Amino acid sequence: MAVCSEGGYNIGWIAVNEWLAYDVNVAQTGSYTVTARVATDWAGTRSLHLEIGGVDVSGPISFTTVAGGGWQTFFDASVSGVPLTAGVQEMRIVFDSGDFNLNYIDFALEP
Repeated sequence: MAVCSEGGYNIGWIAVNEWLAYDVNVAQTGSYTVTARVATDWAGTRSLHLEIGGVDVSGPISFTTVAGGGWQTFFDASVSGVPLTAGVQEMRIVFDSGDFNLNYIDFALEP
């Protein structure tokens, strides 16, 4: 973790195939837009995905950057149509790429 320019802390020094697991309580079954707040100083395309119960539910949440963007210059990478079922479950954030920072992930129920 590192102190984040947007307040609090962010996950940094991410390596390929690392993952984080959290117990989450999904309030309502439905399709969600998932937004990851990310930053990197390296050029290229990077991605992460979400798993529930060991199953990839989001597909790649991808983003492309140019060199020199900055490790604390955060922006949003989003994917829509992520199906989530109500209840408590384990969610894994799986980093398909490395060399970026993650500030947070946001979930918005789609209409």
